[in-house]
Formats: sequence, C-alpha cells, structure tokens
Amino acid sequence: MPRPQRAFAFPRGLKPAIPTSTASGLKPVANFGTNPGNLTMQLYVPKDLPAGAPLVVVLHGCTQTAADYAEGAGWVTLARRFGFALLCPEQTRTNNPNLCFNWFQPGDTARGAGEAASIAAMVEHALSRHGLDPSRYSSPACPPAGR
Repeated sequence: MPRPQRAFAFPRGLKPAIPTSTASGLKPVANFGTNPGNLTMQLYVPKDLPAGAPLVVVLHGCTQTAADYAEGAGWVTLARRFGFALLCPEQTRTNNPNLCFNWFQPGDTARGAGEAASIAAMVEHALSRHGLDPSRYSSPACPPAGR
C-alpha cells in the first residue's frame, strides 16, 4: 500500500510549535497552598475582570493537558466573553502516566486528601487572590476518561 503524502512538510530544522499554557492564556500558579495530590495549577483571568466575578473549574481528560482542554473546548473564549476566571488543574505523569485524574483512587478523592485537597487549595487560592465570589463557583460535569 502506498504511503500517504503529507499536505505540508516543515523545512529542514523547523518543527511545529507545541501549544503551551501561555499560548492558551493559562498561567501556571506555584505555591497555591497544600498540594498532596501533586497537581499543577493553571489559571486564566481575563483582563479587567471585576471583583466578585465567578470561578469555573474544569478538569481535562486523559492524555490531555490543561491548555489543550481549555483552549480546544472553548473555555478560554467563554471566560473572556462572559467574564469569569477559569481554573484548570493539571495532572502529572508522575501521578498517572496517561494524565488521567485518579478519581478511582480513594486516597485521591477523599475530603482533605490527595488530588481533591490539591484542587480545593487551588480554588481557595484563586478566590482569595483575585477577589472572586465564592458563591459563584462552578465545576461543570466532565465524564471520566476524557470522553
């Protein structure tokens, strides 16, 4: 079977750009608080976001990064358009080689422990640091395994 030809070939020595958190507008936040789940905090706060704005927390699926999901699913555009801060916790390969959140591990889902505690610390940090309204915090449902 003949090998399909590529529609575009990069000139020798050049490689395609790989999307990063800064390309999506997400910014990594270090030292957000306790992090027993060993997660990374990625946050997008639209320019001129007023005090008391809502916070939306979204979790990427397996094999995705926070930036991939936030940009690809349109969350960054929605945050900009409708005026909310966007928190995107990010899994690490150290925790799960497929970048899945460990929702199936009791130690990561128990209140005050593991990944759940890390995400709670991220939420508290974002709410207090950016003057967001804690009564307007939301985490839309997202199916496991990134489906």
